[in-house]
Order: sequence, then structure tokens, then C-alpha cells
Amino acid sequence: MHASPTALHSLLRILVAEDNAVNQKVISILLRETGAEVNVVSDGAQALAAQRSKPYDLLMDLHMPVMDGWEATRQIRQLQQRQPIIVAVTADVVGGVRKNASRPGWTIICQNRSPEINC
Repeated sequence: MHASPTALHSLLRILVAEDNAVNQKVISILLRETGAEVNVVSDGAQALAAQRSKPYDLLMDLHMPVMDGWEATRQIRQLQQRQPIIVAVTADVVGGVRKNASRPGWTIICQNRSPEINC
């Protein structure tokens, strides 16, 4: 017996680590429409603290105040718990972002430049 797609999505617990309020709202709305449980934090330090208290899969912005997504991902990968799926999201299309993305342990990296998202 297989679970329905809605039942599977209701099992998803996603933490959105994003400092832009508009992006937080848009991402949260889209993810909640799938039935996922969604929580939002504004920086990498908050993401790390949340991950320590409750296991999440993450959408992680690369460039945030306090602790960026690179360092937060590195520290999350060192935690002794289930290894989450971490999707890096960035508008940064310059330099070696995609080339260097695997270093801290991203599962996938998406560049959110307009008008398309490139994963």
C-alpha cells in the first residue's frame, strides 16, 4: 500500500533560512500549499539552532547576516543526526557558486534569477 502524494507531503518538515521577507513569504506559501510543515528563520545561526532542536530538510539562502548559508550548512552536516536534504538558493550568478556548492554539503543549488529558477 502506497501513501498518497498529500500524505507524503504532510510528512515533510521544511525549514526556510532566508533573510528577505518577500522571499520568506513566497516560499512559505508555495511549500505550505503542498501540505508541508514550514518554519522560517532569518539567518544561518537560527537555522543551526532550529536543526539542533528538531530535524528539518532545508531551503538555505547563501547570503544572510550573522551566519551565511555556507557556514550553516557546514555546521549542520557535522551534527550527529539524520542528514537533511539541503537546497541552496541564491541570486548570485557570478563566480563559482555552482562549482563550490558541493563543498559544504548542499544536496542541490538553485539560482533564483528572474525570470526563471535554475536548479
